[in-house]
Amino acid sequence: MNTKMKIAIAAITCAGITTAAIAHKGHGNGPRAERMFERMDTDNDGRVTTDDAKAFAAARFARMDTNADGTVTRDERRAMRQNRRAERFARMDTDGDGKISQADMQAAATARAARRFARLDKDGDGFVSLAEIEQMRGERRGHGKHRMGGMRGPVTLEKMEVRVLKRFSRLDTDGDGILTIEEVRNR
Repeated sequence: MNTKMKIAIAAITCAGITTAAIAHKGHGNGPRAERMFERMDTDNDGRVTTDDAKAFAAARFARMDTNADGTVTRDERRAMRQNRRAERFARMDTDGDGKISQADMQAAATARAARRFARLDKDGDGFVSLAEIEQMRGERRGHGKHRMGGMRGPVTLEKMEVRVLKRFSRLDTDGDGILTIEEVRNR
């Protein structure tokens, strides 16, 4: 792999990590939460139950626990992150030539900017006010670390399930044990 390719991959990785961290701070807001909801809503009925959340946690854990020993080690997490970076790179490499052009990067940046603008423009008037920015900042305050929900060391299925159910409870604003896309969007 030549130096230019390594630099491009490093730049894309940094941009992806930064974008993911910014999107994740809201935990319940934005497209990331909606994508998670869609993955958990396997029967596409617009609802996610605690059983769905537990199944999601178990499936995610199984994907991460590559040697099936019941724990996810640092090396397994590192391999998972490398796989995600390679998948992001492949999505951005629209012509499949192993390189990302300036046009590819601009298209990705434009799409991210449009999603962020839509999240910030709370009243849908086509403008972002200082009040809307402050509202978003207020919603982000008080949320913990991103890294595996603050879990350190090996991750077990039980830890993963606790993490998913904690997020589920926070999003289940009416407390009925079922998430709807409206609850996810409005959190």
